Order: sequence, then structure tokens, then C-alpha cells
Amino acid sequence: MRMKMAATARKYIGLLFTFTYTKSLHIYTIDPISAIETHQHDDPVVRELLSEFRKVKELELRFVQRAATLSAAAVIGAKSWPDVVEAFWLARVAWNCSLFFSIMSLVSSSHERLLAQIPKEGDVNTQTRTAMLTVLVPEKLKYSEDEQVPGAPELRVSWWLLFLWQTPMMLMHYSWVTFLVGYELYLITPLIGLGSWTAKCTGAIIATTVGVLLVALFNINDSTADGILKRLSVKVEPPTKGS
Repeated sequence: MRMKMAATARKYIGLLFTFTYTKSLHIYTIDPISAIETHQHDDPVVRELLSEFRKVKELELRFVQRAATLSAAAVIGAKSWPDVVEAFWLARVAWNCSLFFSIMSLVSSSHERLLAQIPKEGDVNTQTRTAMLTVLVPEKLKYSEDEQVPGAPELRVSWWLLFLWQTPMMLMHYSWVTFLVGYELYLITPLIGLGSWTAKCTGAIIATTVGVLLVALFNINDSTADGILKRLSVKVEPPTKGS
């Protein structure tokens, strides 16, 4: 019972910290590494999966670097506004956190130098098992029932390696979330003082409404794209004779 409750708690804690990028986490990290674990004994298949993982990670890394750079530039630009000193203090805190997140996202991208150990498409020189150790960890040696001698250790998914591989994406998302939180707090500063109604209050409400609608539009488009990808991933069985 306790183990089940602990697993449930870990699940919901994980969802809490990854809710802004859960789909990206699965597409770029969890799903490819899980597939490598499943097919670790099929050398041609796992080599293909490894090269595909490298390709996907390189694509993710380029996206993260551009997005994190843009996030840092947005924070620096926002902090230069003349009236930012009058903003609600939590807005400045959120922007400072956003800048730290974006910088650390760029710095943590250096961990992905491990990609050099993973074969590219068509590369036959890299040892497959050595490459798998960049995404999986060995379990204890198992013994065959017949010979009772140590066999090759089974490889399994490591949560620490998953965390390592997804860190740049996580920090980049956090940088944008905290930037938007800070921007929203900056917008509603006239409403926080509870003073007389001014044009700034009206502008804050209009801008907030537009922002909420755009976030909703993004989520709708994201869900639509996700549904299309799921349909494309379904394997269509060839028709049988006589059907």
C-alpha cells in the first residue's frame, strides 16, 4: 500500500513540475529512451533507435537554445522599461527567476556533449552497448539457469539520466512561464493598489483578456496537433484476402 501511494505521489509531483512541457518530454526524451530499453538486445534496431534519438535531441537542442536566448532577451528588454520600478514587486522577482532559468538552460545544454557518443545514421564504428550507456544504466549481473555464469547485465531506464537529458527543455519552459507570470503581474499592477479607477486599469484588463485568449488558442492548437500525431502513429494493418 505504501509503495503504491509513493508511486502515485511521485506521478502527481512529476506532473506538477512538467505540466507545461509534458508532451515535449515524452517526444524528445522518455519515449525514445524507453524504446531503446525495450529493443536493447536487437542490435540493428537499437542502433537505428540510437541514431534517431541523436537526431531528435539535436533538433530539440537547437530549439531550446533559440527559445532560451529569446527569453533572456525578453527579460532584459522588459527590465529596461521606465515604469518597471513601479511594478508589483513579485513581477521583478519572476523576471529575475526567468533570466536565471534561461541562462542555465543554455549552460546545461553542454551536458548534451554525450551525443558525440551516440552513433549517427550510417555510423558503424560506434559500439552499440557503449552508446546505450549514455541513456540506460546496467542492472546487477544476472545468471543463466543452465550455465550459472554471469551474463551481460540488463540495461534499464534511469530517472537521473532522464532528468539529465530533459534539463535544458525544462529550464527553457520555466523561463517562459516565469517571464509571462512577471509580465501579467506587471500588467495588473494598477489593479493591485485598489486606488481610483484609471485608464491603466482598463488597459490591464484588456491586455489580460487578450493574453488568456491567446493561451487558450495555443492549447487548442497544441491538442489538435497532438491528436493528429497520435492518429499518424497508429499502424494500419494491411487488408486480408477476401476482405
